[in-house]
Amino acid sequence: MEDVRPDPSFVRQLKSVDPKLGVKWNGRNMVVTYKRAVGEPANIHLVKRDDGSFRQPDRRDIEFIRSFDMHNESGRERLLRLSQKSEKMREDLRKRAKDDIRHATLDSRRQLEKVFLQKTNLGKANSAFRRVNVKSKNTVKTI
Repeated sequence: MEDVRPDPSFVRQLKSVDPKLGVKWNGRNMVVTYKRAVGEPANIHLVKRDDGSFRQPDRRDIEFIRSFDMHNESGRERLLRLSQKSEKMREDLRKRAKDDIRHATLDSRRQLEKVFLQKTNLGKANSAFRRVNVKSKNTVKTI
């Protein structure tokens, strides 16, 4: 497997996507590269099976590379997609802020109830979540 070459039809399809794309053998797998203006070509996709072993590049790799091509998407579609993501992020932030305020309010309410009961001598100011019910013959008492 020293001189492994990709299928010529795959190379033609790859060049039809972008003429700067190429394929090279790295000693273990095929790698799809992108020719940059300066420097070595950049590796953009490693062609391998799910278990990491060698396989020849095919249609799946072309579709994978096309899915990340931003020129396939119109400006209107790109703006719509970005605005939907931004709206979802804003909604998540609103929900998180609402939950934070709700939790802080619940904690404050318990603290205020305890202080109010202590100051007005209306009871022991037991914590709302540490009550133990004791049953006697006729009534139920809270300690």
